[in-house]
Amino acid sequence: MRGSPWLQPWGDVTRTFTITTRKKDQVVDITDTVEDYLQQEENEQGLCSLFVAHTTCALTTADLDPGTDLDLLEALPALCRASTCSGDLAAYCPG
Repeated sequence: MRGSPWLQPWGDVTRTFTITTRKKDQVVDITDTVEDYLQQEENEQGLCSLFVAHTTCALTTADLDPGTDLDLLEALPALCRASTCSGDLAAYCPG
């Protein structure tokens, strides 16, 4: 879609980050990684869109006060039970 009147003069930029986890359930704060990238780009305006390409991964925004990550991990099983788990996803839904 190059040349589109909707694109700003700097065009579109795509960056891939690889985040490695070590546990089945884990909260990883990627704020510093994203902020570092945005500082490198030096654009004063624009849109930062994040996407994860994995079925059992999620993005969220949160104020990560001490313990917030643990609260989220504790709530996940209840959220999963409240949803309709089936097929491959059922393996990730305890009880």
